[in-house]
Amino acid sequence: MRLALEDIGLQHPDVIVRNDPLWTRKSVAKALTTIVNNNPELFFQQEARNIMKEIKNATDIMDKAIEHFDKSYQRFRLLETAIQKDIKTKAGDIKAAEEKLMQGLARIEKAANFDRLQQYVSLIERASSAMTLLADLQKDGRLDKIATAIR
Repeated sequence: MRLALEDIGLQHPDVIVRNDPLWTRKSVAKALTTIVNNNPELFFQQEARNIMKEIKNATDIMDKAIEHFDKSYQRFRLLETAIQKDIKTKAGDIKAAEEKLMQGLARIEKAANFDRLQQYVSLIERASSAMTLLADLQKDGRLDKIATAIR
Protein backbone atom coordinates (compact mmCIF):
# COMPACT_ATOMS: atom_id res chain seq x y z
CA MET A 1 0.00 0.00 0.00
CA ARG A 2 1.44 3.30 -1.08
CA LEU A 3 0.51 6.55 0.58
CA ALA A 4 -0.02 9.83 -1.26
CA LEU A 5 1.41 13.08 0.06
CA GLU A 6 -2.11 14.24 0.88
CA ASP A 7 -2.68 11.15 3.05
CA ILE A 8 0.14 12.10 5.40
CA GLY A 9 -0.45 15.83 5.59
CA LEU A 10 2.09 17.06 3.05
CA GLN A 11 -0.33 18.25 0.37
CA HIS A 12 1.11 21.80 0.29
CA PRO A 13 4.87 22.39 0.28
CA ASP A 14 6.30 24.88 2.73
CA VAL A 15 8.38 26.60 0.04
CA ILE A 16 8.76 26.36 -3.74
CA VAL A 17 12.22 27.05 -5.14
CA ARG A 18 12.68 27.03 -8.93
CA ASN A 19 9.47 25.06 -9.38
CA ASP A 20 10.62 22.42 -6.85
CA PRO A 21 8.41 21.84 -3.80
CA LEU A 22 10.30 21.83 -0.47
CA TRP A 23 9.15 20.91 3.04
CA THR A 24 10.73 21.82 6.34
CA ARG A 25 12.11 19.21 8.70
CA LYS A 26 9.31 19.96 11.11
CA SER A 27 6.65 19.24 8.44
CA VAL A 28 8.33 15.99 7.39
CA ALA A 29 8.77 14.86 11.01
CA LYS A 30 5.11 15.61 11.71
CA ALA A 31 4.04 13.65 8.62
CA LEU A 32 6.20 10.66 9.59
CA THR A 33 4.78 10.73 13.10
CA THR A 34 1.30 10.68 11.59
CA ILE A 35 2.20 7.66 9.44
CA VAL A 36 3.65 5.71 12.36
CA ASN A 37 0.79 6.62 14.70
CA ASN A 38 -2.06 6.04 12.23
CA ASN A 39 -0.73 2.89 10.57
CA PRO A 40 2.13 1.39 12.59
CA GLU A 41 1.79 -2.02 10.93
CA LEU A 42 2.52 -0.55 7.50
CA PHE A 43 5.60 1.28 8.83
CA PHE A 44 7.01 -1.71 10.66
CA GLN A 45 6.22 -4.07 7.78
CA GLN A 46 8.22 -1.85 5.47
CA GLU A 47 11.06 -1.69 8.02
CA ALA A 48 10.92 -5.48 8.37
CA ARG A 49 11.12 -5.85 4.57
CA ASN A 50 14.12 -3.53 4.45
CA ILE A 51 15.83 -5.43 7.26
CA MET A 52 15.11 -8.77 5.55
CA LYS A 53 16.65 -7.44 2.30
CA GLU A 54 19.78 -6.40 4.20
CA ILE A 55 19.94 -9.75 6.00
CA LYS A 56 19.58 -11.59 2.67
CA ASN A 57 22.35 -9.47 1.11
CA ALA A 58 24.62 -10.09 4.09
CA THR A 59 23.83 -13.82 3.99
CA ASP A 60 24.62 -13.97 0.25
CA ILE A 61 27.93 -12.21 0.82
CA MET A 62 28.81 -14.61 3.66
CA ASP A 63 27.83 -17.64 1.55
CA LYS A 64 30.09 -16.45 -1.27
CA ALA A 65 32.95 -15.86 1.16
CA ILE A 66 32.49 -19.30 2.72
CA GLU A 67 32.39 -20.91 -0.73
CA HIS A 68 35.58 -19.07 -1.72
CA PHE A 69 37.38 -20.12 1.47
CA ASP A 70 36.18 -23.70 1.04
CA LYS A 71 37.58 -23.85 -2.51
CA SER A 72 40.89 -22.42 -1.33
CA TYR A 73 41.00 -24.86 1.58
CA GLN A 74 40.27 -27.83 -0.71
CA ARG A 75 43.09 -26.75 -3.07
CA PHE A 76 45.40 -26.44 -0.08
CA ARG A 77 44.45 -29.95 1.13
CA LEU A 78 45.10 -31.43 -2.34
CA LEU A 79 48.47 -29.72 -2.49
CA GLU A 80 49.34 -30.94 1.01
CA THR A 81 48.40 -34.52 0.10
CA ALA A 82 50.51 -34.38 -3.07
CA ILE A 83 53.50 -32.99 -1.17
CA GLN A 84 53.22 -35.66 1.54
CA LYS A 85 53.07 -38.39 -1.10
CA ASP A 86 56.11 -36.93 -2.87
CA ILE A 87 58.04 -36.71 0.41
CA LYS A 88 57.28 -40.35 1.21
CA THR A 89 58.43 -41.41 -2.25
CA LYS A 90 61.67 -39.42 -1.98
CA ALA A 91 62.36 -40.76 1.52
CA GLY A 92 61.91 -44.30 0.21
CA ASP A 93 64.27 -43.58 -2.69
CA ILE A 94 66.89 -42.22 -0.29
CA LYS A 95 66.62 -45.29 1.94
CA ALA A 96 66.93 -47.61 -1.06
CA ALA A 97 70.00 -45.72 -2.32
CA GLU A 98 71.57 -45.87 1.15
CA GLU A 99 70.99 -49.62 1.31
CA LYS A 100 72.55 -50.13 -2.13
CA LEU A 101 75.54 -48.00 -1.14
CA MET A 102 76.06 -49.99 2.05
CA GLN A 103 75.85 -53.28 0.12
CA GLY A 104 78.35 -51.99 -2.43
CA LEU A 105 80.80 -50.90 0.27
CA ALA A 106 80.47 -54.27 1.99
CA ARG A 107 81.28 -56.04 -1.31
CA ILE A 108 84.30 -53.78 -1.90
CA GLU A 109 85.57 -54.40 1.62
CA LYS A 110 85.10 -58.14 1.21
CA ALA A 111 86.80 -58.21 -2.19
CA ALA A 112 89.63 -55.86 -1.24
CA ASN A 113 91.04 -57.98 1.60
CA PHE A 114 92.58 -55.05 3.46
CA ASP A 115 95.28 -57.16 5.15
CA ARG A 116 96.69 -58.17 1.78
CA LEU A 117 96.25 -54.59 0.52
CA GLN A 118 98.35 -53.32 3.44
CA GLN A 119 101.10 -55.78 2.55
CA TYR A 120 101.03 -54.57 -1.08
CA VAL A 121 101.26 -50.96 0.05
CA SER A 122 104.28 -51.84 2.22
CA LEU A 123 105.99 -53.63 -0.70
CA ILE A 124 105.26 -50.73 -3.05
CA GLU A 125 106.76 -48.26 -0.54
CA ARG A 126 109.91 -50.40 -0.24
CA ALA A 127 110.18 -50.72 -4.02
CA SER A 128 109.78 -46.96 -4.39
CA SER A 129 112.58 -46.36 -1.86
CA ALA A 130 114.81 -48.84 -3.69
CA MET A 131 114.13 -47.22 -7.05
CA THR A 132 114.90 -43.78 -5.63
CA LEU A 133 118.18 -45.13 -4.24
CA LEU A 134 119.06 -46.75 -7.59
CA ALA A 135 118.24 -43.51 -9.41
CA ASP A 136 120.60 -41.61 -7.09
CA LEU A 137 123.34 -44.21 -7.65
CA GLN A 138 122.93 -43.99 -11.41
CA LYS A 139 123.07 -40.22 -11.27
CA ASP A 140 126.41 -40.40 -9.45
CA GLY A 141 127.70 -43.06 -11.87
CA ARG A 142 128.13 -45.65 -9.14
CA LEU A 143 125.34 -47.96 -10.39
CA ASP A 144 127.44 -49.09 -13.38
CA LYS A 145 130.39 -49.85 -11.08
CA ILE A 146 128.19 -51.96 -8.77
CA ALA A 147 126.60 -53.79 -11.73
CA THR A 148 130.06 -54.57 -13.13
CA ALA A 149 131.26 -55.83 -9.77
CA ILE A 150 128.30 -58.17 -9.39
CA ARG A 151 128.88 -59.84 -12.79
